[in-house]
Amino acid sequence: MTGVLEIGQYSLECEYTFTFFPTHASASLQVPRIRGGRLIPSWQEVTADSFTHGPEYTIGVGGNDEGESLTVNENVIAWITITLNRSRNYEVDLKVSVGKADSRGVTKSFELAPDSRVPYMLYRRTRGGDEETQGTAAVLQGVLTTSSMYGQTVRVKGPR
Repeated sequence: MTGVLEIGQYSLECEYTFTFFPTHASASLQVPRIRGGRLIPSWQEVTADSFTHGPEYTIGVGGNDEGESLTVNENVIAWITITLNRSRNYEVDLKVSVGKADSRGVTKSFELAPDSRVPYMLYRRTRGGDEETQGTAAVLQGVLTTSSMYGQTVRVKGPR
């Protein structure tokens, strides 16, 4: 019996822009605040041994981790989480929350195979109850891009 073992790797790039902006003239926020960047996880190798859920890379955009906070109370934030699944594909989970009362936020998930290019946009308005974010909204948008698979295919001779 002969099997095929594919040992390869591909990379993921996540470009993002996170914008917090007023939706009403009465909002305490008077001008938009914007954060942006590009994520390329450092553990880009995907091998045949990576059949268990791989490492996780998470970034919180809008909090103190990425520079100046968008709000005093850090209650406007976007989360970008990147993992590897059992199929050796990247999974990207996105979440945007605006205000103290918005613990669930709005979420979107993607599974990305090699040679993918996926634009995304998540929009969230204030749900109320928070003076700092009243009359505001936030948008997380960008593009997820994966490279071509590169590596080698090996024929493995198994037991008869």
